Amino acid sequence: MTKTLLNIGLAILMVFATARSLYGQATGCTIAGTVHKSLPYKYAYLYNSKKNIMLKAPVVLSHFRFNAVRYEELTLSSLFFGMDSLMTYNTLLEKKAERIFDEKILAIEDSVNVYVPTENMKEALVTGGPLNKALNDMYLTSNKRNYAEFFLKYPDSPVSLLYLKVLINISKTSMGAGIDCPSYYNSLSSRLKNCEEGKAIANKL
Repeated sequence: MTKTLLNIGLAILMVFATARSLYGQATGCTIAGTVHKSLPYKYAYLYNSKKNIMLKAPVVLSHFRFNAVRYEELTLSSLFFGMDSLMTYNTLLEKKAERIFDEKILAIEDSVNVYVPTENMKEALVTGGPLNKALNDMYLTSNKRNYAEFFLKYPDSPVSLLYLKVLINISKTSMGAGIDCPSYYNSLSSRLKNCEEGKAIANKL
């Protein structure tokens, strides 16, 4: 796991907390998953930091299931696990600071499946839906640093807006060499450029 990838995960949560919605229709979605039989987890948690909503589901015979709400086109939540039913997100943050706990960021969309093979949540596999595919590719892009290819592949995905905001922040740091945000912005669809969030990004370039 590279330093860049770790910073991307943190930056996503910070950027998403202030992101504007592309649409306001709320829909119900199913998030189902399986943990490896060697893992002792008793409960799975799904936390939406933007709405401050926590869902809890028991892990039964290594399986768990959530009925989550997709509040906007890109609704992100953090998936994590615990041994009791009293876990809170603040507890997770405390454990993260001690480097003994982790989470997986995923997009809420219908028919999402998660497989958790180890305690390292970065290794969790999320499948199902175009948004989670784009998120997976985004993390791969952050490792390979082939940013232009990502935006050419996903010109109309809301994940591209999120990623561009993250890259704008990173471009202002010592890790920003080779990041060409104006070029990536030009690859976006007219829909994304003309939405409120797209216009706000344009003003930052």
